[in-house]
Amino acid sequence: PQDEGKRIKLLFEGIATNCTVWVNGHLMKRHFTGFEDFEIDISEVVYYGEAVNVIAIRVDTELYGNQTEAFEGWWYDGAGIYRNVWLEKLPYVHIERYGIAVKNKLHEGEWETHTEIHLYNEGYEDVELEINLELLSPQQKSISKAVQKMTAKALTSIMITFENTIKNVEQWSIDLPCLYTARVSIREEGKVTQTEEIKYGYRSIEVNTEQGFLLNGQLTKIKGTSNHQDHGALGVAVADNIVRWRIKTLKEMGCNAYRCAHNTVSPALLEACDEIGMLVMSENRWFTTEEENLHRVVRMVKREQNHPSIIMWSVGNEEPIQCEEKGKRIAEKLIATIKQLDDSRPCTLAINGGFFERKAIEACDVIGMNYFPWLYDKVHEMYPHKVIIATEASCSNNCRGVYEESSTLNRFTAYDKHAPSFGNTHREAWQYVNTRPYVAGIFYWTGFEYRGETKWPSLFAEVGMIDSNGLKKDNYYLMQALWKTEPMIHIL
Repeated sequence: PQDEGKRIKLLFEGIATNCTVWVNGHLMKRHFTGFEDFEIDISEVVYYGEAVNVIAIRVDTELYGNQTEAFEGWWYDGAGIYRNVWLEKLPYVHIERYGIAVKNKLHEGEWETHTEIHLYNEGYEDVELEINLELLSPQQKSISKAVQKMTAKALTSIMITFENTIKNVEQWSIDLPCLYTARVSIREEGKVTQTEEIKYGYRSIEVNTEQGFLLNGQLTKIKGTSNHQDHGALGVAVADNIVRWRIKTLKEMGCNAYRCAHNTVSPALLEACDEIGMLVMSENRWFTTEEENLHRVVRMVKREQNHPSIIMWSVGNEEPIQCEEKGKRIAEKLIATIKQLDDSRPCTLAINGGFFERKAIEACDVIGMNYFPWLYDKVHEMYPHKVIIATEASCSNNCRGVYEESSTLNRFTAYDKHAPSFGNTHREAWQYVNTRPYVAGIFYWTGFEYRGETKWPSLFAEVGMIDSNGLKKDNYYLMQALWKTEPMIHIL
């Protein structure tokens, strides 16, 4: 009963794949992608008090009836409610979902901090408000306070901004991932009605063909892996602590970057990357300008823009129309949509062909190349002012614990010598990247083994440096030798 007068909302972080949601018999939502979160306002149809509220969700992985291959990826998608679900109770005037954006820029040794706060008055009356913004250091000490008073018109969205200059900043970096806090409070008639906190960081990024990628002005070679979101027997329903363990395990290997292949990821993963110190390339799943997908791209940027770990946006992966004129137009539209919200990060498209057709590749700030490292020099000659990044590389096949060749075993050995015709060994791929300053870095395929993209009776693609059980393969230690400065030895 005490919830009457509040807005009641449901947030689903991920349902695979096509779902319909009813609340107390009312159709509330149809959602058709398994990788994006979505929100439902159920305020008008809930019961208060003793009555039971029934939420019914139908998940369908065969959206088109008898067409049983209506999945989103060519890898293992999973099925069902596989990420967190939240019930939120909000005042009528509240901060919109992902409604706090902290943008900062280094200017003459000081950080100009621009904070946008998006509010929505879902009530039917105008309300007088006081908005408080407090910025806190990594040690949770207050470094700035500001207040604004305003009138929130009924049934209206409002954006207010705060401008601050912050000195003596502790910059976010791979080795020292310092996180600041922006705390926003709403007061109505002197009473705090909502408080929300978000983490953010101060760091600068730059790409140029003379050096590659710079983090806080320091040359930083991107040493990354691409990864799907599933983990062994857990499928895609991966608990937050396992997500964090995966990031820590990759970092111990010498990895400093993570490519989200090929979709938006859980909030827990980005939080772990922020806190542990892992660079991220965030990737859009659908390469289309269809209206719903443009909304998904906008939501992706709003949801993720405060994460200092994210250094680059990817608008797609290996799209068949990447070497056509319409592929160029789609890439331009998606990138423009991102830039309207966030122009602080470069955009790319992971392409595996059409390098010389001057189509989708021209729309990108950074040229993302999947494989074909022997073409790096030719592509650089064609685009001398654009940095290249190996968005996918190597794809070396290896099986933990296998050391003898056998025609009947149907397994690759653990040695770094088995690669498909389009790929390379780990050593070869790194040499191509590490000897070219205009190549900013690499994302090996893959860090962890994953379900799919294999041949029966195998269930997992054996291209990871860590197997499906989370056990380290010999190539894990090879990467330590290539990537880390600490002395190491591994006998196999």
